[in-house]
Amino acid sequence: MVAAPRLPLTPDQLKGLREQLARAAETVASAPGSAAAAQWAQLASWLYDSFVRRRPRFVRLGSQRYSRSARAQTGLTPFRLEAARHGRQPRTECRSVKRAPAPAAVAERLGVKEDQAVIRRENWYFTDSEPMQAGITYIPLEIADMSDVASAQRLGAGGLYRRLEDLGYPMHHMREEVHARMPSPEEAAALCLPPGVPVLDVLHTSYDSHERPFEVTRFVVRADLGALDYEISIED
Repeated sequence: MVAAPRLPLTPDQLKGLREQLARAAETVASAPGSAAAAQWAQLASWLYDSFVRRRPRFVRLGSQRYSRSARAQTGLTPFRLEAARHGRQPRTECRSVKRAPAPAAVAERLGVKEDQAVIRRENWYFTDSEPMQAGITYIPLEIADMSDVASAQRLGAGGLYRRLEDLGYPMHHMREEVHARMPSPEEAAALCLPPGVPVLDVLHTSYDSHERPFEVTRFVVRADLGALDYEISIED
């Protein structure tokens, strides 16, 4: 096979790649061990190596993504700031804003009771029309209730963290717990993941200057296209 181009893919090219990978997966699943399955598996491997592994990764910029000065200068949300630095075209979809029970891990980090009602915001993030990550955000009712954060899908310049600052909750520092895992079937389908590709699970907690947690977001990031970059000061 000839070498594939390393230029950014157009939306039509991405669609075609996904369709070929899907056909390969269906063929292998329906007739494992057959000659056709072996050919499709070889093609799927080549397509994935050529168009995915060789592409520059979309790097999550750790603490830099939450810079207040950058947000004030550009009006960009953390994800859009990263996309601008990578020369990528971003798109976000807020798919729901509602009250929901706090999952156990979220309740523990927010310091609220498990299943206590919180504001839940679900966002999906795309670069160059390709799904990159999902983010489910949880905020206590006493902070966000009766504000745009509790009801509006679009939050304007600066996004969520600017609105939280307006409510008196600027981020002083944050904690992010990261681990790799296999996606659920629903996550794999929504992120258009090829078979066998894991995700990075990033549990983010925001704290104010009094060490009080006020926001938790669980990000689910494609491990084949995403990467993490943290610069951390060393304590004495």
